[in-house]
Amino acid sequence: MQVTTIGGGSLRLVGGVAPWGGRLEFRPWQAAELGTVCNTSWTEAETELVCRQLGYTGGVSASLPAFGEGTGPIWLGDVTCEEDDVSITSCRFSWEPSDCDHSQDVAVVCTGGVSVRLTGSQSPLQGRVEVRPGNGDWGTVCDDGFDDRDAQVVCRQLGYRGGVTTAGGDFGDGAGLIRLGILDCSGDESSVADCEINRWGDHDCSHKKTAGVICTDDVSVRLNGSQSPLQGRVEIRPKHGDWGTICDDGFDDKDAQVVCRQIGYRGGVATAGGDFGEGTGNIWLQNVNCIGAESSLGDCPIQSWGSQDCSHRQDAGVVCTGEVSVRLIGGQNSSEGRVEVRPGNGDWGTVCDDGLDNRYAQVVCRQLGYRGGVSRVGGVFPEGTGNIWLDNLSCAGNESSVADCEISRWGDHDCTHKEDAGVVCGNAAEEDCAGYYSSGRTSGVYPIGLLPADVEAYCDMNTAGGGWTVIQRRQDGVSGESDGYRLHISGYSGTAGDSMAHNNGQRFSTVDRDNDALSSVHCSQRHGQGGWWFGHCSNSFLNGRYLGNCGSSCPSWQGVEWYHWRGPYYSLKSVSMKIRP
Repeated sequence: MQVTTIGGGSLRLVGGVAPWGGRLEFRPWQAAELGTVCNTSWTEAETELVCRQLGYTGGVSASLPAFGEGTGPIWLGDVTCEEDDVSITSCRFSWEPSDCDHSQDVAVVCTGGVSVRLTGSQSPLQGRVEVRPGNGDWGTVCDDGFDDRDAQVVCRQLGYRGGVTTAGGDFGDGAGLIRLGILDCSGDESSVADCEINRWGDHDCSHKKTAGVICTDDVSVRLNGSQSPLQGRVEIRPKHGDWGTICDDGFDDKDAQVVCRQIGYRGGVATAGGDFGEGTGNIWLQNVNCIGAESSLGDCPIQSWGSQDCSHRQDAGVVCTGEVSVRLIGGQNSSEGRVEVRPGNGDWGTVCDDGLDNRYAQVVCRQLGYRGGVSRVGGVFPEGTGNIWLDNLSCAGNESSVADCEISRWGDHDCTHKEDAGVVCGNAAEEDCAGYYSSGRTSGVYPIGLLPADVEAYCDMNTAGGGWTVIQRRQDGVSGESDGYRLHISGYSGTAGDSMAHNNGQRFSTVDRDNDALSSVHCSQRHGQGGWWFGHCSNSFLNGRYLGNCGSSCPSWQGVEWYHWRGPYYSLKSVSMKIRP
């Protein structure tokens, strides 16, 4: 039952199952007894006014038998209200009409007047369900039969997308009235008032069985604690709530993917708790359980808000994958210089040269629109200033941009600007003869892209399927200068015998650079002064001297030799080395 005090008296509805429907009773100011209102001259205008006084949005007149006849005085009759009337006592009426009896008592059913709120939690998205009919008192809902369909309606009425129910008492015991014993919603209703309610106040529950819900809705996300906009401590804010953090318990790369995707990046990885400093305020979530495909954190299953057993030392962080801008500074032209990168819409910074090689340079130059490039260590170009964004950047070489390389963390380094990396970019026509072969070229001399300058090489388009690069001086197939141009070959096929296997893994030796495997002899000086990958100064030496027609009586190991075919005393008249990817 609901009683509303108004200027000049008080109103209530009695006899109904719900507090918004019943026989209208009125008590004049200072009167000791409640009485009824006679329905003579009563219209829907008067019903609307009475329902608004009781805290509802509107209502309709009802037949009296549903709510029973009253007793006691009939205080008002012939009530006629105008548009500007604000209460029943401001309308025109007759006092204590003598021509009415209780069979003419006014009855109404009001609409749109069940308020809902959530209490017992710091988060506005969850809590103990409390309801209020009209402008009456707040009360709780028993959890008997209260399920996710009921939770959906409660959350929808509060402006959220949906929700799930929790165990009774999860958000503490309520106090005061237990308004509903059983709430029966289909799940499609827009408010609790549209659900089936057996009888208000009829229950067999205690406040220990108070229903609770966790609502789902948009959750705001931001990254904090880093100079780079691509990484930081994850901070979230539930709708209408305050900013807080996420505990790193169970927080993994799938959760990081969703966090990064929500703030506009392509994806990301999780970092250890506390990597980006400790947050303050609420620790909103623990054991976030995203599958990784969600578009926002609000779409992930959330067990509970705010009730965590973590400290801010465990605040989760992420490193997101997003757009990384690249530019070259300090070179003699636009195709070379110190490499500078900018994460997202952040500041420009440099890259440390630790661990960088030509694979990284290829990616930088490709992103800038060149075909390829070579790396330059720190000091070749002028030193940068500001952030040193990346250290030990790991690229495979086939990425289309720096953002696709493996980035462990932005701003984490042990470098100075003396180690700022640089590159020299270029645009060769093709990288090898196979490229020319695929475009239908015939055998001949073509430019091959070896930076910083192209070299000309003979391309054999006829032998064994074509596309062979004929070499005596090259870098494809061997390692770089820092490793002595070490030879790397795998397997052999043919009829002349494998005379290269013993040289596999050897560095390239020349007459002035002894890189062979023997400490007692300099193979290049001893055998013809040509450069080769010497194992034991034997087996093969295709860069030896041309000794003419000496046949099998040539000086041992001096000529152009292939031991497994003609032995050490036979100098070949012609030889060709070819490679093909």
